[in-house]
Amino acid sequence: MIATKGRNSNNLSTYFKTRKDEDAQKKLKPASIDMWEPYEKAIKRHAPQAEIEYDKLHINRNLNTCIDAVRREQQHQLEEENRRILKRKPFHLLKGQERLKPEQQQTLQELLAQKQPLHTAYLLKEQILQHS
Repeated sequence: MIATKGRNSNNLSTYFKTRKDEDAQKKLKPASIDMWEPYEKAIKRHAPQAEIEYDKLHINRNLNTCIDAVRREQQHQLEEENRRILKRKPFHLLKGQERLKPEQQQTLQELLAQKQPLHTAYLLKEQILQHS
């Protein structure tokens, strides 16, 4: 495990440059990072054999941002009554389906039935999270 202080693009490069054990650098296989491009560039430069994996927390955050954007877009296309349903229940879409109570799962299904693009976006999110 590599940990550096601060969020500076030079931190990871400095870490690799100051390593006394160059074999450890060459043996680095998986590298879990938080989707910050400078980290990815530093790993590719100093340990090109490493397989970069984005951590699930950041993947989930980005997916939820996308889901919420689709929800807002679709909400504006609905009549007032259905618009309120989408507006007041965003967490049902953002929370993992496995963590919803039965009544919340029912509400989720009602939300997804409102608009096909929202349903498609939600299914993509769940599928990506299952495989990450």
